[in-house]
This record gives sequence, structure tokens and C-alpha cells, in this order.
Amino acid sequence: MSAWNFKKQFVPVILDSSKNTTIRAFRVDGRDPLPGSVQRIYTGMRTKNCTLVGSCEILTRDKICIIPTARQVSIKAVLSDGMA
Repeated sequence: MSAWNFKKQFVPVILDSSKNTTIRAFRVDGRDPLPGSVQRIYTGMRTKNCTLVGSCEILTRDKICIIPTARQVSIKAVLSDGMA
């Protein structure tokens, strides 16, 4: 079980399930969460105000490519096989 930190501003939308996705970079050590694993969600990690918001199960994992252009940023799903 690993942990993710979110800014305090996201806590209400995480708790009411409006925010149910996140974009995270692959870990350097290769220990990326797999579908079926459980993540703990915190706010204020590494401070004295660290608070556990909740936990969640990873349902899918998709590779994406973020392509910045002059006027906008487009996000394209490159692979969506649930395993990545």
C-alpha cells in the first residue's frame, strides 16, 4: 500500500467522488501501483498537518501523452489495457 498527497483544495471533491482520477508520473524505481492495489490519500504529507483523507482501490492504469501546443494542451490516451 502506498500513499498519494493532494493539495487541501482537492479534499472536498475527493470526498464527494467528483475527482476520481489523477495523473502521476511513473516512479523511477518501477514500483508503480497496479490495478487492484490500494492507495492511501493524504493532504499535508511531510508536515505536522498531515491528514488521512481516505483510501481507494486502483481500477485501471492508462499511459497518456501530454502534448503542449501554442494555444492549448491536449491529452491523448496512448494505451488503455488496465495493466500498462
